[in-house]
Amino acid sequence: MKANELRIGNFFYPDVDGDAYAKITAKDILEIYSDPLDDYYKALPLTEEWLIKFGFKKNTDNGDLKGNDCYYTNDNLNRCISLPNFIYDKIKIKYVHQLQNLYFALTGEELEVKNV
Repeated sequence: MKANELRIGNFFYPDVDGDAYAKITAKDILEIYSDPLDDYYKALPLTEEWLIKFGFKKNTDNGDLKGNDCYYTNDNLNRCISLPNFIYDKIKIKYVHQLQNLYFALTGEELEVKNV
């Protein structure tokens, strides 16, 4: 993960025992900036599980043009997100923090885990 790709509140996977994720803080961003080779901070791959955690709903009608499953939110981001290759304006979105940043840039709101 690169410090310039992160915003406070982005999710990451800390390199510790367990499978819990954590939120990036300002201190974390400074640590990543000062030691970019630190492997404590790991990007979370964007998966179907994460889309569901964020409140995306699977489109049951049909997939995208390539036949992939499509997911939509119920709010401002009315766009099909297909996995494993979600591409937005030629930018491949592979990680949770990238989707969080894109969502914020488009809506001005944070993409948070919903109570499912």
